[in-house]
Amino acid sequence: MRPVPFALLLSAALTAGATLPALAQVRSSDQERESIERSSETGREALEAAREAERLTASGAGVTYADVLANPDDAALNYRWANAQVARGDLKGAAATLERILLLAPELAQVRLFRAIVLYRLDDLAGAETELETLRETQLTPELAATAADYARRIDRRQQQLRGSFSLSGGAQFDDNRTSSPHSDTLLIRDFRFQLGDGATEDDDYAYLAIGDLSFERDVGAQEQHTLFGRLTYYNAEQEKLDRFDVRSAGMDVGLLYRTRPIDWTFKLSSSLVDLSSEKFVRTLGGEIRAERRLSPTTLGRALARLEYFDYDGIPDSPRAYQRTGFESTLGSELEFTLSPSHRTLLALGVRNRSADKRFYSHYGPTGGMQHTWLPGGGQFVVAGATLDWNRYKDAQTFLSTKIRRELEVRSRLLYGAPLSFLSAGLLGGTVGDVVLSLTGEYLWVSSNLPNFTYDNLKLGFLVTKRWDF
Repeated sequence: MRPVPFALLLSAALTAGATLPALAQVRSSDQERESIERSSETGREALEAAREAERLTASGAGVTYADVLANPDDAALNYRWANAQVARGDLKGAAATLERILLLAPELAQVRLFRAIVLYRLDDLAGAETELETLRETQLTPELAATAADYARRIDRRQQQLRGSFSLSGGAQFDDNRTSSPHSDTLLIRDFRFQLGDGATEDDDYAYLAIGDLSFERDVGAQEQHTLFGRLTYYNAEQEKLDRFDVRSAGMDVGLLYRTRPIDWTFKLSSSLVDLSSEKFVRTLGGEIRAERRLSPTTLGRALARLEYFDYDGIPDSPRAYQRTGFESTLGSELEFTLSPSHRTLLALGVRNRSADKRFYSHYGPTGGMQHTWLPGGGQFVVAGATLDWNRYKDAQTFLSTKIRRELEVRSRLLYGAPLSFLSAGLLGGTVGDVVLSLTGEYLWVSSNLPNFTYDNLKLGFLVTKRWDF
């Protein structure tokens, strides 16, 4: 074996030291867009989960249809059976059961309110409104009256042709490895390993987050209830120490939900601009087609196809980022299971292909994920999930190694939230009580055949989110 020239070793060592910040910046930038999307979605996800948590929780355990057949005129038993039907996701069956109870005992206000809520969830707004109109002529307890008034407001809003909302979130996030430094504290340059210096190993940092979200939807068509929708988002993360990782992002989505039988189609166009380290870093433009069909009372099936273009600019910390410019295509499917009113599980599987100006930045591979939502009551919500991505790159980056890069990325996430009215035991109310506090934890683990790209990162954060509807 021929000895390696000392000059080559020295050159590689000097290059490693000089380019390490840029490599860390580029490697971390692979995660920035997804991190922005997840952080931007947290406030929206928290509010949607909080709203779902307001739904009536069913309590019909132990009741069977045979019990109902044996005692068809027992209103209490039928009410419990309706709860059991809701727990299974059989809303149409529950509506029929509640209607049967009201034929026998039309004076039962709680049953009529329950039926109004079920009809609302079935998108039968006219039927729900009729039941609430009947309730207005009934003497209600303060609790039932408040619930009826709340659903009357929801129906009025749903019947508006144009609806909008604005949410504002603020919070902070801690990363224990913001620089995405490798586990081994070594760097591979031209297939030679170099030990990283003390200043180049894992570096933690805090970021202060601000997120704004403006969305609207407009019904088009009379019978079909097709919907036009749009969304504008702004995201800002200011790092405490590592200013080169400051991120700002603005994004826009527009699309159409086209309802047919038995499939609902969603067509969406999206674009975004991301600034990294106060420099314009990447612009995106993409389109997506999604099909959704109910497979059973408790199961939804979805299929999607997405194509997105990434246009990178070189910046001082990553002067060759433009080599990543290219397209990314995704094909995937999802199954969503409603196990009960308080438990829902989502399973996803797909394949992704990424092209770039330089083939050593191009990759392809499968992707999968799982998410479970639990609504324990009181407006609380818990969302837990994990994703797995396997990427094989299309060429070797010979500056680092003659080996073609392969990597496995596993990301797990836990989100807990509740309105301040619940957390304060009712002491906070009004415009403050519906503010949602959410706590998040996320762990990212990446394993690669190249030590440069084997690292992990733990994120912990919180967001306070307020939403206004109009």
